[in-house]
Amino acid sequence: MNWRRQRKKDFTCLRQWWDHGKVQIRLLCQQHTLNVTRYITRSIEALETEIVELEQFCESRGDRGCLEALKTKKTALANLLDTKVQGALVRSRIQDIAEMDTPSTFFFGLERKRGQSRVIHSLLSEEGRELTEPEQIRRRAVDFYSSLFKWSFVQTDSLHWLLKEPLVCGGRLDVCSSATPGLKEALIRRRMVTLEQLVAAAGPELTDAQAVSSALGVRSVRLIQRSLGLWKQRLSTKEKGLLLLHERGEAETDPTDDFPELHLHPDLLDLGGPLLDGCGSGSLRSMDRRVLYANIVKTLNKDKLKNREVTVWKDRLGGQSPQWRTLYKPPIKKRTGDLQWRILHGAIATSAFLSILNPNTSSNCPFCDFNESVFHVFTGCSRLVGLFRVLTDEGQIKNGAACDAVALWKQNVRVRLNLEFCFYKATENLEAFKQQWGHDEVLVKVTEQGDERCSMAALREMILGGSEKRNKPEFASSNRSDQDYSQGYPTWTRGDSER
Repeated sequence: MNWRRQRKKDFTCLRQWWDHGKVQIRLLCQQHTLNVTRYITRSIEALETEIVELEQFCESRGDRGCLEALKTKKTALANLLDTKVQGALVRSRIQDIAEMDTPSTFFFGLERKRGQSRVIHSLLSEEGRELTEPEQIRRRAVDFYSSLFKWSFVQTDSLHWLLKEPLVCGGRLDVCSSATPGLKEALIRRRMVTLEQLVAAAGPELTDAQAVSSALGVRSVRLIQRSLGLWKQRLSTKEKGLLLLHERGEAETDPTDDFPELHLHPDLLDLGGPLLDGCGSGSLRSMDRRVLYANIVKTLNKDKLKNREVTVWKDRLGGQSPQWRTLYKPPIKKRTGDLQWRILHGAIATSAFLSILNPNTSSNCPFCDFNESVFHVFTGCSRLVGLFRVLTDEGQIKNGAACDAVALWKQNVRVRLNLEFCFYKATENLEAFKQQWGHDEVLVKVTEQGDERCSMAALREMILGGSEKRNKPEFASSNRSDQDYSQGYPTWTRGDSER
């Protein structure tokens, strides 16, 4: 400790001597911490080695003295680990105190930027002029939502919120548009903007027009009396009684009272239609934000939505609305459901749509001269006439028998099952065919009562059905009627195979 032996007179000032002493103390503490850390680390390593050796010795011998020694060393190891943990905790606290200002500055700046991003910096007026002043932005927002909704308060017994009722800015007690010109400016200039401030000047019965005239700086007492009369008309009998009770000290305000319920009513100007009938009024507190947003969009576009159907496909589908819930239900694949969803929403790149994006593209159908809309592509084009003729009972098959969509589908199923059976039969994997197509024997049943040929004949009879039965008499019984096959696929018996 050479710095202790140095005298104060060896330094130019007392501050220099003290700074030199603090540096020496810090170096001493760092060296002491380093020595203690090395000692603790070596002790921990030695104890861990001894504990491992004692555990192996106890497993082989089972000596009780070894167990006591093992327990003692584990306790010593735990104490050393606690000391090491406490040292790490002290170092982390010192580092936190030294560096805590840096992340605080960063996070405060980040929060400041986030707050600025949530502020509306500008709005466009109805004329398209940009508004940047806070007062102009607030007035524009109030005017915008006031044009969309009519609102009303639910009357409550709260004296606190009654006294906080505003006298300006479209409040329930705002009579500025019906009273003296300049009354609103006078109320704002003199800071008399709530009912509580008005009652303090005019009294609980709102009769002292002279005091209000003096407080507002208005010379005409008669005009102030007229405004007070309008304010009294806006108050209910119950509210007037609350003001009198408050003046006599029989009623006190309670700041913990719930805010009065505010109901919003979309201003549709008596317009109606399927899309506008769902815009109902509701409480601002309990209304879902998605419902509120939908009401705003419908009110903004009320002129376009009046008397408009919910979907344009209703007339195309014979008065039935699209069944949205069945678009993705089995057995419809997701790819097919996506196509149906796009068709119903008109999200198809038809020529009529592409011609809007690119004027050089023709809006006509490439197969006819009509406008290629979504309806034309999937229902109105002349190239679809043949397909619709097959899917309805207007068409005729080659042999002259009438067919419908159900019979055509059944025939396709029979052909598919025949091809699948031939494939699995050739690969000698009939079990896979049974698992895929023969579940609960609803669609097909494979019987193996004889040899391989018998199974083939049984399956062919079941998948070909009644029409093929008459063409291949060796696979069917002559005493079966067509009604038997209309109830499902028949089973195959040994008598049928022998016949």
